[in-house]
Amino acid sequence: MKHIIAQLLTAAMLLLVCGISFAAYTTKNEARHVSGEALVLIKMTDEEREAKTSCEKFEKLITEHAKRVASCAESEVVSIMTDLSLSSDKIFAHLRSKSLTADELIERLKKCPEVSAAERNHITPLPVVK
Repeated sequence: MKHIIAQLLTAAMLLLVCGISFAAYTTKNEARHVSGEALVLIKMTDEEREAKTSCEKFEKLITEHAKRVASCAESEVVSIMTDLSLSSDKIFAHLRSKSLTADELIERLKKCPEVSAAERNHITPLPVVK
C-alpha cells in the first residue's frame, strides 16, 4: 500500500515539475511563468543510479551534474528535487538565468544531450475557498 501511495505522489509531482499545470492565462492566451527560469529533467548517469543507496553521495553527484548542465546554459541551479530523483532515472532540477529569458534558457538546455526535457516554470494559482 505504501508503495502505491508513493507512486501516486511521485506521479503527481512529475506532472507538476514537468510544467503540466492549470496556470491562469494572460490576455495573450499564454500561460504565466517565471521569467528566466526552467524546470529540467536531466538524464542520470550509471554512477548516479548506483549511488542511490548512499543519499549523501547521490545528492553530491546529482548536484554536480545539474551544475554542469546549468553552466552550459548560462544559468544556475535553484534547487534539485532529490526525493523525486531518487524514485526515477532522471534528475529533477529548477534552473534560473539572470541573462536569458525562459524560452532562450529552454532552447539552450534542449541542445544539451544530457537534458531529457525542459519547460517554463509555470505560475499556478491556488484556488481560494471562502
